[in-house]
Amino acid sequence: MLTAEIISETAGRPLYLLPDAELWDTWISSKSRWFDTRWLFDNPTPGAHSSGSIVSWCVLLPDDRLLTDPEHRDLAGWLKRFVWSLHAAPGNGVPLSPGSMGELSTSIRRFAKWMVSRGYAWPRELDNLAIEAFRGDLPSLLLDEDDDDEHELSFSAVRSALRVPVLLWQQRSALTDAGIEPMPAEPFEGSSAKEVAASIAKNPLRWIKPLPDEVAIPILNRAGWLLGAPGEDILLLQSKCQGAFCNRNARARGAHHARIYTEETVGA
Repeated sequence: MLTAEIISETAGRPLYLLPDAELWDTWISSKSRWFDTRWLFDNPTPGAHSSGSIVSWCVLLPDDRLLTDPEHRDLAGWLKRFVWSLHAAPGNGVPLSPGSMGELSTSIRRFAKWMVSRGYAWPRELDNLAIEAFRGDLPSLLLDEDDDDEHELSFSAVRSALRVPVLLWQQRSALTDAGIEPMPAEPFEGSSAKEVAASIAKNPLRWIKPLPDEVAIPILNRAGWLLGAPGEDILLLQSKCQGAFCNRNARARGAHHARIYTEETVGA
């Protein structure tokens, strides 16, 4: 069945409410099942590229494990229920379109990485302090994956990243129904992702990426070498140059004073 048909067929008992044991072999589209490492949603839009309808769960996290690994079963589990609820029971009454899944996948990947880097695993841990930390971490979070030489955050990238906590709050009822304790408070004091991104864009966030180890280590080693004998030689040369410069000026001043003295004596 197609994604839309599955949502319709399971309306009385949505998939995000089912226990894991019942979801193992359950189809979420004509091409993907619940526990696949990626979900390919059926997109009825003519000519739509399939890449825009994919959510990838195979995400490499900061602890060098994958989101699909057993160590992150809880995080992956509620994220999947969250994404499916956006289709089956959207809190604002408007289901996300299959063609928007590619952008959402990118946002979820970044948010999952951030959660693991901060030691979070559940929505209930995302209080106002955590959300403010998330906003503050946006430069490193976004630009670390960006190869743009200008190192400047774009409005669209910021808005996309901020959508995840906003949508999590929107879906709090669905998550509660699924046995997942929601966020304790509305993020960004009720502002939309677009509004928050616009406020950030007024004061562009700039961040210089750290140099990779293969570049930084040779540079630091070379700098350390320069602080040794070469550095001492440079300081000695500088001292000699300054001494010669001072001696030259002293001789010049002496000659100048001698000339003035001679002229005054002769004139007298």
